[in-house]
Amino acid sequence: MNSKSSFQPAGLIRVLACILYDAMLVFALLFVSTLAFLLIPEGIRDTDPYIQAGKVAWYFAICYLYFSWFWLRSGQTPGMRAWHTYLTDCEGHLVNRSASVKRFWAALLSWLLAGSGYVWMVFDRDRRSLHDRLSGTCLVVKKPETKKNP
Repeated sequence: MNSKSSFQPAGLIRVLACILYDAMLVFALLFVSTLAFLLIPEGIRDTDPYIQAGKVAWYFAICYLYFSWFWLRSGQTPGMRAWHTYLTDCEGHLVNRSASVKRFWAALLSWLLAGSGYVWMVFDRDRRSLHDRLSGTCLVVKKPETKKNP
């Protein structure tokens, strides 16, 4: 995957399609992960501030593990795989753990800025989002290989 010439930058529409696909999977995962909190008695679960903070931390951990595991393993989440999109460093290699952590938190920042971190792609000369710039990563689409008939 380190041949940069066979890749082109992913556009905003493709990235949004990947996000939609992955969002459905992450919501299902978060739904199932909530079962752990159902073991805590309802009176404590709904009122204890430490439990509430634990829930938030648990949900962030689940989301981080989902994305980072796929990014570090193959450079593609299931949503990215469906759209032939890869996460790489800017040299075309798989990202490392440090870049994965930076990208996850910077992507949250992009969302907190009302999604403007994604709109950044439209104006960026390399079509990179704000969190790609902050983490040193690139979302690329592998160009389909053409088969030649003999």
